[in-house]
Amino acid sequence: MTEHQTLDEELAVLKSYITQCETELKSLTVAKKKSAAPRIRKSLQQIKNHSHKMRGSVTESVKSMPTKSRAKKEPVQVLDAKMSQAEAEPEPEIEPVEPVKKVRKPRVKKVAAE
Repeated sequence: MTEHQTLDEELAVLKSYITQCETELKSLTVAKKKSAAPRIRKSLQQIKNHSHKMRGSVTESVKSMPTKSRAKKEPVQVLDAKMSQAEAEPEPEIEPVEPVKKVRKPRVKKVAAE
């Protein structure tokens, strides 16, 4: 793969590897030719290597694209926002709850058998 190839050209090469693999697979399964197995493995390895190179090319092309500028947001005063929320919602009054006392069972003394 050369640097001047576009992603479309690289995809066409990848498709050619896939069609080559399909034809060899048919000769293995339909015609029962054992000699097709190494060619299939070779095609699959080419597909793997070319796919890896394409992934790198895609990453490079994405990094070379300009980024869009985002619209700037208005700064919000946090203290003002909290104060407006506090004024809008009155806090409900909470009645005090008495703590629950735990009741223990009395201990039973064990008497030694004589």
